[in-house]
Amino acid sequence: HALKKVGTLSKLAADISRQSVTQIVQKLINIERGVVVYNKLRDDSIVIDFFSGQLMSQVTCSRCGSESIAFDNFRDMSLSFPRNESSVSLHSLLEGFFREETLAEDYFCSNCKSTSTHKVEPRLSRRKLSLFKLPRVLVVHLKRFAYGRWKKEKVSTQVSFSERLELSKYLHR
Repeated sequence: HALKKVGTLSKLAADISRQSVTQIVQKLINIERGVVVYNKLRDDSIVIDFFSGQLMSQVTCSRCGSESIAFDNFRDMSLSFPRNESSVSLHSLLEGFFREETLAEDYFCSNCKSTSTHKVEPRLSRRKLSLFKLPRVLVVHLKRFAYGRWKKEKVSTQVSFSERLELSKYLHR
């Protein structure tokens, strides 16, 4: 039964260029339950059931070391390209997405009541993303446009990927 659904979803993905989003969503609804009553308050829909995941963001204060945690729901994962690369792997794009980063903007720590850009002792806080809940179907959006100060350019970097996508190293432990 599940393989039949996967095969049907694959066929739907191939039809995307020929059909409107409304038609595709309608087919997905019909495949899973026949008729679905959409409940906006509870996000009870087949789109949420299949395509919704959750990211966990952990920010560590550079002054006191305390950690704040936030969760964000997503329906697609938008991956940026590194500059001046002719080809990249999907794995390297995911590594970039989940790489710990230094926060350049002001971060207010509710524990020590300081900001990351304190005038006397400036210290930048760190943020780490991880997957808290994987969606049944992961939609990867490749950011194919780079925006400069005066123009936007299409990114023509080739992306290689394997048949199996291993995400376990990005899961929250």
